[in-house]
Amino acid sequence: LSQFFSSSPTPMAVCGFDGRIQQANASWEAVLGFTAADLEGLPVFDLLHPEERAPAAAEFEELLVSGKRLGFECRCRCKDGSYRWILVNACVSKVAPVLYATAYDITKRKSAEEALQDSHAEFRELFDQAPVAYQELDPDGVVRAVNRAECALLGYEASEMLGRPIWDFIAGAELEASRELFRRKLSGEQNLEPHCRHYVRRDGAELWIEIHDKLVRNAAGETTGMRTALLDINKRK
Repeated sequence: LSQFFSSSPTPMAVCGFDGRIQQANASWEAVLGFTAADLEGLPVFDLLHPEERAPAAAEFEELLVSGKRLGFECRCRCKDGSYRWILVNACVSKVAPVLYATAYDITKRKSAEEALQDSHAEFRELFDQAPVAYQELDPDGVVRAVNRAECALLGYEASEMLGRPIWDFIAGAELEASRELFRRKLSGEQNLEPHCRHYVRRDGAELWIEIHDKLVRNAAGETTGMRTALLDINKRK
C-alpha cells in the first residue's frame, strides 16, 4: 500500500481532521511544484485561492459530519505563486481520524469551459445586436431566442414571443404550408432554400418576409432546431 501511494501518478495526500497534510506523494510536484516534503505539515487551506477557502471549509466540515465522499473543484496555489484548477476527491478513513484525498489537474478543462462561455456570450451579443431580424426555433417550432431587430420589425417585446410557436406570427392562410415546410427541413427532406411568408405584426398589419434558414446541431450532429434570418421585403413586393 505504501508503494502504491508513493509511486502513483495521481497526486495523493493524507490529511488530519485539523486540516493539516500528514503525508503526500511525489506526484504533487508535477502539478503544483511542491515536493512531498514541502506539503507535509502544511494546512491544506493555505494552498487554496482566498475565494475558495470558505466554500472548501464548508465542504470539509460536511465531509467530517456525513462521512460521504467529497468531490470539490478549487484553485490551488502553485509553488511559483500561480494557481491551477484541481478536482479533489476525498473520503474519511474508517480506521483512523484522517482523510484520504486524490487530486486531478482540470486547468485545461476549466480554460476550455471559460472560452466556450465567452464564445457563447459573444455570439449572443452579436445575435441580439445584429441589424437583421433573427430568431431561433426548437424542433417543435417554438421560439427560444429572438433579437431586437425582429422585435422592432414585428412590434413585440422578446418576452411576448419567447415560448410561443412561430405560427402565432404567420398569416393564417400560410400556417399549414409553413408547418409542413418546417418539418421537412428539419428532417432533411427539403433543401434550405430562401422562401417568402406573410408575417403579422402586433398591430395586425401583414409583412412580406424573406426567410433564410440554418439548422442548429449539437455536438453529436443531431438537429436541435433552426435559426432564421428574416428580411423585410415589403417595399420590394
